[in-house]
Amino acid sequence: MRFVYNDTLPNIEEDLNTNKFSSLEEVFETIGEDDFYDKLSAFLDEMPRNRKSTEEILKEIKHWDNYELYMTLLTYFIDFLTDSELSEVIDDYKRIFCIPLPNSIEKDISDRLNNNNENY
Repeated sequence: MRFVYNDTLPNIEEDLNTNKFSSLEEVFETIGEDDFYDKLSAFLDEMPRNRKSTEEILKEIKHWDNYELYMTLLTYFIDFLTDSELSEVIDDYKRIFCIPLPNSIEKDISDRLNNNNENY
């Protein structure tokens, strides 16, 4: 029996590799695909924790009411939000979702807004 290596066969690992996406917008272009949430989760996990990534997420939540986007923003990117952005994101979240914010996030937000008010 002879085995032939065929490099034209699809590589499943490459298909899930988020490096093929250069932006969150590109990930959302796959929203109808079965593995969309896997792609989204992997992309969000790999996003650098900085203001530029925060702005990218803020841009996408204007178009998509996606729970994972909101939770990622309020968990990992909260320090990069201005107070007005944070208030707007919280108001939008409460308007869109019937799921209460986790207590830990609610406490972090409350502490932050109270500390900022004390500084003025």
